Amino acid sequence: MNKAKAGVFVFVALMICWGEMRAADNSAPTTGPVSRVAISLRALKPNRQYWHEPEAYPGEHIEFIAVLEVKGEAPLIVPTSGGVLHLRTPDGVHLVLDYGGRSRGQVVRTSLVLDTYHISMMDSPHSWTLPGGEAIGKDISFRKPGKYQLWCSIERSAGWHEEHPVAGTTEAGTTVEAWSGKVSSKVVFLTVKALTKDVIQDRPSPKNLDDLRIIKQGKNPIDDEETKDAYACVRKEMELAPNDGLAKAIVDLLQEGTAEVRSDPSSWWWKLEGMAIRRAWDGQRFRVEGSYLRPLVDLQVDLLKKWYKQEPPEVSLYRGVDYSMMIPEAALLVAYIRANDAPELRKSAVNMAAAHARLPKEQPAEDPIIHRYHHARLGTSWGILIGLGVFDGMSLEELKAILGEPTRTYEDAVEWYYSSQMHVNPCLHIQLKDGKVAKAEGFLR
Repeated sequence: MNKAKAGVFVFVALMICWGEMRAADNSAPTTGPVSRVAISLRALKPNRQYWHEPEAYPGEHIEFIAVLEVKGEAPLIVPTSGGVLHLRTPDGVHLVLDYGGRSRGQVVRTSLVLDTYHISMMDSPHSWTLPGGEAIGKDISFRKPGKYQLWCSIERSAGWHEEHPVAGTTEAGTTVEAWSGKVSSKVVFLTVKALTKDVIQDRPSPKNLDDLRIIKQGKNPIDDEETKDAYACVRKEMELAPNDGLAKAIVDLLQEGTAEVRSDPSSWWWKLEGMAIRRAWDGQRFRVEGSYLRPLVDLQVDLLKKWYKQEPPEVSLYRGVDYSMMIPEAALLVAYIRANDAPELRKSAVNMAAAHARLPKEQPAEDPIIHRYHHARLGTSWGILIGLGVFDGMSLEELKAILGEPTRTYEDAVEWYYSSQMHVNPCLHIQLKDGKVAKAEGFLR
């Protein structure tokens, strides 16, 4: 081959290679000054390092960040948030996560984190829609093993930045150009793996046991570095679905916990109990099931029975109950009973809730601690009874036998309302049809 032909061959090869690189980079701009902006989607490992080929098991979470990069030496006005996350399932369904709204502009010279996304490998994923905004069907599940494609995009029309003041500084007398147009990132492939028996760790590791030993010593993690590290390691390990043995070891520790350690809301007992609850339940759906789950649910029943016997002001064990209709322990119990054949457990839960579902006989003193106790007691009892369908089809007389006299009666509904000077209070509203319960709902009003 002579030199002329060799030169042409090399040139053509370089052009083909350049073309392939451009085709693979779908962050290329479309209009105007877009060429100065690129967007990338990056998965983060628990240790905050970038994860080029992310993997997860059903029930786990992965964090993604969308990074907007400014090319060139001159600064540029870009949005501070407002991207759209795209996902294509193994079945080819295209979903989007778009929180809507428009952000203010900011003068940027290099890059900024545009958005952060926490993706959960769960059934009926929250907030996702079809590209046109339509709701997705209940058959969509991120638990299904396979490869998922994720990418992000952002689009702005000219003049978008004029709606709000622009953040950031520039040199006096200089004009900074505002980006407009649309860019998309490259695709990131997320592999969801099947949680099979061969990957489940049915025993805690020696490191797990050592961390639990350190935690059980009861030192404050704020003051003790070894205890702080042990909590961090256990918390991270409890987020990993295969670690069933660690979860069971924690539940065993909780069952052995003394009344003294349970009485202190800042103790190791409540920290580990919170980790176990978060592993099992995200507030609306199961996360990771396993051999630890039924013992954890039985523990919740025991906790609830003891808690119901309390009298104010000993109510500090349950956090944030004044803005929640059901404490987390009860929500997990209801979900488990609804998903499993557990008649004796259901009977125990119903009897327990029904025994504590009435409004106070006398108006309580205007004490926020006492009001929070009754908020939690009523909201939890009503929530259990509603969640297990106890009220369905009942007559008004049957309702009164459980709840007492209603505080308000309508033509086709009755209400039980806890009245206090708190900003909101629990209310049980029951709709009647032909003298029978057609719908029961509890809420804060």
